[in-house]
Amino acid sequence: MDYKGKCFVTKLYLCIYVWVFREAQLARKIGNGFNFDKSHKLVVNIFDDFERYMKVPDESTAAETKPYTPGVSLLP
Repeated sequence: MDYKGKCFVTKLYLCIYVWVFREAQLARKIGNGFNFDKSHKLVVNIFDDFERYMKVPDESTAAETKPYTPGVSLLP
């Protein structure tokens, strides 16, 4: 197979169980955003966050646009 010019993205998931919530918060604070090298970064989530993310609807709605109303000019 010819892989020349192909781009591959890999993801690794690791679950670490912590029994004390305070330690989980500390692990997220210290570990989140840790750079392994130029192109790999550690992202730490707590399971409570996943429950919050699951509540986000799959379909998005367009933002309500308001008509432009010109304000007072600050220039003389």
